[in-house]
Amino acid sequence: MTVSCLSLSLPMALLASGSNSGWSINLRIYGYHRGELGNAYDYTSHTRIAASENVVSLAIDNLAPTSRITKPYGYAEASWTISLFFFDAHSGKLLAEAGPWTSGLAFQLFSNSQGNFLLHLWNHSLSSTQQKRGESLLLISPVGGLLKELPLWDTASETDQAQRHDWRVLISPTRKMLLVSQSQGGGCHYELLDANTLAKQSEWNDVGDSYPTILAITDTQLMAVRKSTKQPQSSVSNEENEVVVRTFGGEWRRFGASTGSWKFLSDTTIAGLVEVPGKSDLGPNAYRLVVERDDGTSLLSAKIEEKDERLTLPEQIVTSPDARHVAGLFDLVSTWRIWRELDMGPERAVLYVWAVPNPEPVLKLKVNDQFANYCFSPDGSWVAIADRMTLRMIRIPN
Repeated sequence: MTVSCLSLSLPMALLASGSNSGWSINLRIYGYHRGELGNAYDYTSHTRIAASENVVSLAIDNLAPTSRITKPYGYAEASWTISLFFFDAHSGKLLAEAGPWTSGLAFQLFSNSQGNFLLHLWNHSLSSTQQKRGESLLLISPVGGLLKELPLWDTASETDQAQRHDWRVLISPTRKMLLVSQSQGGGCHYELLDANTLAKQSEWNDVGDSYPTILAITDTQLMAVRKSTKQPQSSVSNEENEVVVRTFGGEWRRFGASTGSWKFLSDTTIAGLVEVPGKSDLGPNAYRLVVERDDGTSLLSAKIEEKDERLTLPEQIVTSPDARHVAGLFDLVSTWRIWRELDMGPERAVLYVWAVPNPEPVLKLKVNDQFANYCFSPDGSWVAIADRMTLRMIRIPN
């Protein structure tokens, strides 16, 4: 594996259009591929984004030059390359480039508290061995230099190989701690890492088939979902799971029901998006953002809804490292009868950003892609979003 660093000085007119509100970049310049609509043998690039105080980093995947998609939507069997780009957070100017690396489609990108970046690669050639492919965490500087590679070795025994899963990687809101975990037959293996050095801090195993699934971490706590231990309040209650939290080495304690998307805002504060019950046969028309301390004290409760639209809950909410902002990207589906009868509708999505404890969003941004990637700056003053072929930096109003 090789890592290259390249500084470019293309004309700013080609790179970004700047203003007090931010800047935008056309990602086609950097190899983003937009697939032909309806072509099952074509593909559209995936992106991942992370930010430090002065740098926005973007990972883009593309079909490897020697690979082809040989059957309709046969993406998983093809080979892919991941390239990493580093942009000045204040101007959009390209600072450096790293890669490409051969990898699978499942890759992640994070920033740590020291301003470096972490790239999680799957199914790529490990530099430490020529005999196998696997997963790795790469620690990369904001100028593209490889600082460290940590192979994530398979922890499952030979008899459990059929039940093993890929490694999951979670980072704390302060960006100082990482939790990597791998499920396998009969349990799950965990390793707690220093996000700035990748040094192992501790490791443990959960044994059995009913261990909690970790949702998020802080520097001192874990949040998870598990089978509920609470007795149903009635015979029609279907509360099967619950959200629980605990300190490292402590005992799990109940936080609430598992319905919704939950994440730590800080070491003692949790944010979540939960459904508001409605009568629509299309699903919920509204959601509620709740922010609470882990002792149950409420900091914010805000209803989210759009007229004549059904909201689709995002896979996860995003919190800012400074613990002041919460964001959720919602897919919008029209409830107009004409679109329901056609079983189709215009593609629309909206990014909501809240400044806790204000119940009104400080930013509502229309985006093209419901799967757009976005992240906050460390100080929560701006958000960067990779929306299909465009990378944008948007300043958050005070």
